[in-house]
Amino acid sequence: MVDRLEDEYGVDVTFVCFDPEPADSWEVRVDGAPVLEVGHRRHRAGYSIFETTAETFESTIRNWLEEGE
Repeated sequence: MVDRLEDEYGVDVTFVCFDPEPADSWEVRVDGAPVLEVGHRRHRAGYSIFETTAETFESTIRNWLEEGE
C-alpha cells in the first residue's frame, strides 16, 4: 500500500520514531511532513506491527494529499 501511494502521488512515505521504546507511537510522514501517528509493537518474530487499519491509513494519507497538505 505504501508503494502504491508513493507511486500514485510521487511522494515518499516514511515511519519515524526517535529512540523508540516498545510501546511508542510512530509518526507517519509524507515528504518529511507529519501526517499521523500510529501505535507500534513488535511481533515475537521481530516484525513491526503498526496499529491502524489499512483503510484508515490509506484514507488519511489520501485525504491529506488531496486537501493540499
